[in-house]
Amino acid sequence: MHQHGAELSLALGMASTTSGARMSLEQQVSVWFQQWRDPIYRYLLAAGGDPTSAEEITQECFLRLFRSLHEGKPIENPQFWLYRVAHNLLVDYSRSPHFQNAMLPDEDETTSPGFFDESPGPERVAMDRQRLARVHDAMQSLTQTQRDCLYLRAEGFLNREISQILGIGMSSVADALRRAIKRLAKDRHD
Repeated sequence: MHQHGAELSLALGMASTTSGARMSLEQQVSVWFQQWRDPIYRYLLAAGGDPTSAEEITQECFLRLFRSLHEGKPIENPQFWLYRVAHNLLVDYSRSPHFQNAMLPDEDETTSPGFFDESPGPERVAMDRQRLARVHDAMQSLTQTQRDCLYLRAEGFLNREISQILGIGMSSVADALRRAIKRLAKDRHD
């Protein structure tokens, strides 16, 4: 769940270090970077970004956060704000000619050491690859909005927050989640 109280304290510059001194703006943004970099990066990948663009967009989000706070703009919920900016930047990026859809790893990548536990036999590895392919296919059968809603819900955001991050109505969020879950359940049983 979200730690809104702690986030608000940090956003207002009230956070203290162990010595009791206030954290600088750079320190606050650094703390948030450590806390939310990976989840935002994963969201961008799940939303269709490639690893390079996801990394660039993630860094741009935190740069914009720093600039906004430095300019004195109030940000009540930095986590929400970062996801909203990440979503908007990905939408802009997806309109560019360099956009690439996320794809399953190549066979060479999925059989490289470390991707799967090396102790299972070839039969288990083949079953795991088939399951991964089914999950990927099922996720790809969802609309982009359904995937975005599902991922943000899994990250702990409420429907109201998802609505604001994606810029769609709450009823659209609820409908997208319902349809996504129904579709994934159907694909699982087929």
